Amino acid sequence: VVDDAHSKVVTGVCLDSQAAVMLTVSFDGTAKLWQAADMAHLWTYSLDAPATCAAWRPDDKAFAVGMDDGTWSTRELKPTRAEARAMAEERLRKRPKVKGELRGIDAEPMADDEVIEAPKRKARRASCGKEVDVFLRKYEYRKLVEHMIQPSTNELVGFAILDELLQRGALSKALYNLGEKLCLACLRWFSKVFVKGDSLQHHLFEEAIHTLLDHNHCLNPPATPELTDAVDKLSSKMGEELKRQEVMMETSGMFRSIMLV
Repeated sequence: VVDDAHSKVVTGVCLDSQAAVMLTVSFDGTAKLWQAADMAHLWTYSLDAPATCAAWRPDDKAFAVGMDDGTWSTRELKPTRAEARAMAEERLRKRPKVKGELRGIDAEPMADDEVIEAPKRKARRASCGKEVDVFLRKYEYRKLVEHMIQPSTNELVGFAILDELLQRGALSKALYNLGEKLCLACLRWFSKVFVKGDSLQHHLFEEAIHTLLDHNHCLNPPATPELTDAVDKLSSKMGEELKRQEVMMETSGMFRSIMLV
């Protein structure tokens, strides 16, 4: 007779991978662990329903039990003090930032080795990117525009914001009825970044400036002297750029005519 035996029929018996601990389950709604050598009772787990089968996890740290109501349950064994200490030390151990292959990170290259220098990563402006992500997740497009025109925001980040708004189809919503103060700040920002980027940035600039002018009554026509002055300055810059492009086209035409002679 075994002490602490099940009160109803045993429906499942299985040994761990070392054949040291035996798991039994029963219709009495319990799972029991036994020392396989002498059948000494180790622990009893209460289940939610009568059990029909059981199986160990391959690492012997947990087991699963199937019940007759179609559900199943798992139990995980508590680690020993030595195992818990080892896991804590593993978590605290610092991982090397550079992985040394084969000969270690301190080994000197041989004469016939081809040395490849890993590129150094530039520090990211975490604060700026984090704020932009938050505004995008919350669909706070007005705050996104306000963040874009701040002096502390990098111009590349500003164009990335315009690109994201354009892809989302939210550029009109973001620039709709900004008010005189915010429209003035936007015009000054557009004047600052004009003719500084590539073709993609020129496209984003054109889309944004057209949307800004179309969706703000205070700009049609400019409602204040400050807005009028800002529009004039931006228009002058664009006119100068058009003249420069015309000169470049004429020069390019001269080169083509020379080459045809």
